[in-house]
Amino acid sequence: MRFTVKADGSLDNFKVMRGLRRDYDQEAIRLLCEGPAWKPGAANGRRADQVVDVNVTF
Repeated sequence: MRFTVKADGSLDNFKVMRGLRRDYDQEAIRLLCEGPAWKPGAANGRRADQVVDVNVTF
């Protein structure tokens, strides 16, 4: 799963890199969105959007 952690900590731009089934893919996105807060990246001492790749195992 690839997505962007925006500067405000919200998640956006989800892309399934290697999916199993559509319902599993949607559940992985739901779990990421409803899980603990994400910390944004930083550039030049300021918060910045950051692209993240994670493996979600079912």
